[in-house]
Amino acid sequence: MLPRVQSLMALLILGVSSLLLTPGVAQAQRYPFFVQPISVQDLRPMQEELQLSPSQAEAMLTIHETYGRQFNELQEGELKELVDQGISMSRNMNFMGGRNFEIPPRKEIEAVIDAAVNVWDAFERIDNQFFNQVQGLLHEDQLPALERVRGRRKAEAYRTIHLRFVENFNRGAGADLHSMVERLDLTALETEAVHVPMLGYERNLGRLCDRLQDRMLEGVDMLLDEVDRMGVRDMEMMEMMTFFADEERQNDLKAIFDQQSVPLQEASAKISELNWDTYERIYPVLPPDKALDFQERYFRDVYRGSGNDVFKARAFIKRAMDLPSISPERQEQMAQILDGLNMEFQSVSGKMAKAYEKKRAYRTIDEFEDESLNKYQEAIDRYRERVTKMAESATEQVEQLLTEEQLEAANSAESKEEDRGSRWSRRGGGRTGRGGSSSGSSRWQRSSDFPIPPMSKDQVIQFSLWVGVPESEQPLIEILHEGYMSDYEAMAKSYDQDLEARYESIESEEGGRQWLKRRDARVEVTDVYKVKLGERENQFFEEFAISMPEGVDPEIVATIRRAQERARTRVGQQQGDWVLRQRPESFIDVGALVLASDPASIDVETRGKVVDLLKDYEEVVVGNIELLEEQMEKVQSIQQRLWSGEEYEEEVRSKMEELRQKRREELNDTAVRLIEANREVMNKLAEALPEDAGWPLREDYDKAAYPSVFRDSNSLDKTFEEVLQLQSLTPAERQSVEALILDHRSQYRDYTDQMLTLAKTQSTANFSWPPDGGMMDSWMKSEQLQYGRGELNNRTRTRMMLMLGEERAVEVPGLYSEIVGEDAAEAAQVEMSVE
Repeated sequence: MLPRVQSLMALLILGVSSLLLTPGVAQAQRYPFFVQPISVQDLRPMQEELQLSPSQAEAMLTIHETYGRQFNELQEGELKELVDQGISMSRNMNFMGGRNFEIPPRKEIEAVIDAAVNVWDAFERIDNQFFNQVQGLLHEDQLPALERVRGRRKAEAYRTIHLRFVENFNRGAGADLHSMVERLDLTALETEAVHVPMLGYERNLGRLCDRLQDRMLEGVDMLLDEVDRMGVRDMEMMEMMTFFADEERQNDLKAIFDQQSVPLQEASAKISELNWDTYERIYPVLPPDKALDFQERYFRDVYRGSGNDVFKARAFIKRAMDLPSISPERQEQMAQILDGLNMEFQSVSGKMAKAYEKKRAYRTIDEFEDESLNKYQEAIDRYRERVTKMAESATEQVEQLLTEEQLEAANSAESKEEDRGSRWSRRGGGRTGRGGSSSGSSRWQRSSDFPIPPMSKDQVIQFSLWVGVPESEQPLIEILHEGYMSDYEAMAKSYDQDLEARYESIESEEGGRQWLKRRDARVEVTDVYKVKLGERENQFFEEFAISMPEGVDPEIVATIRRAQERARTRVGQQQGDWVLRQRPESFIDVGALVLASDPASIDVETRGKVVDLLKDYEEVVVGNIELLEEQMEKVQSIQQRLWSGEEYEEEVRSKMEELRQKRREELNDTAVRLIEANREVMNKLAEALPEDAGWPLREDYDKAAYPSVFRDSNSLDKTFEEVLQLQSLTPAERQSVEALILDHRSQYRDYTDQMLTLAKTQSTANFSWPPDGGMMDSWMKSEQLQYGRGELNNRTRTRMMLMLGEERAVEVPGLYSEIVGEDAAEAAQVEMSVE
C-alpha cells in the first residue's frame, strides 16, 4: 500500500477509535481524558461575559461543584468500563507483537466504538445540565451571552477530537476563530462589535460537528466492511503486507477511498466554509491594526505559506518606520506603501482563499499525493505568485528610501526578533552550577555537577542531638562540618575537572557510540570519588565521636555512619534505574531518616528503643540492598547488549529479552521486599515514639517517597495568612473566612490522603506493557485527584474573592491574580492607584 494511502485509510479507523479511547497527555490541572470539564478558572471569563452579580457567581460556583462530581462519577462508571474494554482490545490485538498482530473481531470493535459514543453523549449531557441550571439564575438580558458561551463550549469539546481529526483532510475545518479573536486583546466595545458577525456561529459549528461525527462513524463501518470483504482479519502481518503490496489491490483501495471519503470530505468542507464566511464578517468590524493581526493569524493557520511573503514585508516596513533616524516625511511615504500592500493583499486574499476552499472540498487520493493534479491548484499558484511579487515590490520601494545604515539596522532588528521570539526556539533551561551561572567551558552542559550530595549542617546537628552532645558543644560540631564542606567543594571541583578531561579525551577519539563512552566514563569517575568522599566522611565521624559525652555507647555513631552511607547508596540506586523509580519507597532509608530528625521530644529510654529497632532494620535491609545492586548490574549489562546496536539472530535476541524480563522481575521483587521492610519498621516506630514525634516522622517519610503528592504550586497557605491579616475584615467577615479556610483544609487533606494511598498502592503493583485496565484506571484516578485538588484551590480562591470584593482581593498577593491572570491584576492595581 502506498504510504499516503496507508495513512489516510488508517486515519478513519485508528483516528476515531484511538482518539475516543486514549486519555490526553497528563498536564498540571488537566482532567485525565480527551474532553476537559469546565474548570473553575473557566468560570471567571464566563462570569464576566454573563455580567453576573456576586450572588449569581456564588450560586454558579455551587452548581459547578455538582457538575464536577458528575464528571468524576462518569469517569468511575461508564468511562472506566470503556477504557477497560479498549485496553483489553488493544492487548488482544498484540499491537507490539510484530508478525502476530491481530485485527479484533468486528463485534468487539463496534462495541468499543458504541461505548465511546455513549460516553461522549454523557459528556454533552452533563454540560447541558450545568448550563440549564445556570440559565435558571439569569435575567432575560443575560441569556444571549449564555447562548454564546454554551455554543462555544460545545465547539471546544468537538475541537479536541473531531476537528483535530479532519484537519488531515481540510485545515480550514480546524480553525479556532474564538481563540484568534481572544488573542487580539479587544476592548469591551470592540468585543461587542465582534459578537454581531459571530452570532449563531458556535451553534452552526456544533450542528455541523454533529453531522461530522455521523460521517466519521459511517467511515468506520465502511472500513470494517472492507476488512471483512478482503478477508485480512486472520492474516499474519507478513501475509497482510504481501497482500497489500499488489498494485491492483492498491488501486482498489484508492478507488474505495475516492468514493467512500466523499461524505467525510464534504462535512469537513462545510465547516471550513463556515469558518471562512465568519472570518469575512469579523474582519471588517475590527480596528485596522487588529484586523491585520487577525488576517495573519487566520492565513498562517488555515492557508499556510500563502501570505507569508506579505506578512514578512509588513514586519520589515514597520521596523523601518520605527527606526529613530527616519524622518516624518519618510515615515509617511512608507505608510503609504504599507497601506497599498495591505489593500492589494486584501483584494487577492479573498480570491485565493476561495480557491483553497474549492480545492479542499473534495480530493482524490492521487490529488493528496500530487497537488498539481487538482484543477484549482493552478489558480492558487497564480495568486501566491502575485502575493510574492506584491511583497517584493513593497519591500524594494521601502529599501530605496533607506540608507545602507538604516537598512542594516532594520535587518538587524529582524534577527533579534527571530532570536528572541521564534515559536520553534526551545533552548534548554538546564540547572545552573553552584555559582548560579549556566555558562562554562563544557559543551555537554551536565544537569548537575558533583552527583553525590553532601551531609548538610542540619543533618549533622541532628546527629549530635541523638548522641546527646550538649548545646555548649554545638559550635564545635559546626566547625567540623565547615571543614568537611570545604573539602567537599574542593572534591566537587576536582570531579568536574577529571570528568571534563575524560570527555575531552573521548571527543578526540573517532568512531564508536560516544554517549555510551561518556556514560561509562561518568560512572567510573563517580565511583572513584565515592571512595574519596567516603574516606573524608569516615574522618568526619572519627572527629565527631570525640565530641560525645562520656557514657554514650560509641556504637550509635557507627549506626549513624552506616545509615548515612546506606542512604547515599540507595539514592544512587534510584537514579540508576528508571523503572525502579516507580517504587520510590524502596530507596528511602528509615535509619537515616530517623537519625536526621530532632529527638528533642524523645526521652533517653525511647531513644534506646529506637536505636534497637534501627539495628534490627539494618540487618533486614543490608542484604537486600546489596542484592539489588547486583541485580541492577545484571539488568544493565543485558540491556546494554540488547540496545548496543549489535545484530543478533532473532532466536538469540528473543532469549536475551526473556532473560532481561526475568532479571527485571527479580529486581522488582527485591525492591518490593525493601518497601515492606520500610513499612514494617515505620509501624513499629509509630508504636514506640510519642505521637508528637511519630506523626512528623511519618510525614517526612511520605514526603521523601512521594514528593509529587505534596508538591502544590497552587497552595493557598500563604494566601490564607495574607487574608487573615487584613485590618478591614469585620468580625462577621473574619468568621466566614475562617470557616471557609477550615472547610478547605479538611477537603484538601482528604484529597492528599487519597492521592498518597493510591501512590503507595501503585508503588507495589506489577507493571505491564502495554498497560492493563488496572494500571490505566489507577493512572486516571490519580490524575482525577490531582485535578480535583487544584479545582478545590481555585474554588476556594474564587469564594474568598467574592467574600472580600475585588477592591480588597487585589490587595492580597496570589488571590486576585491567580483568578484573572497577572496582567489583569496589575491593570486593576494601577486603576485603583489612579483613583
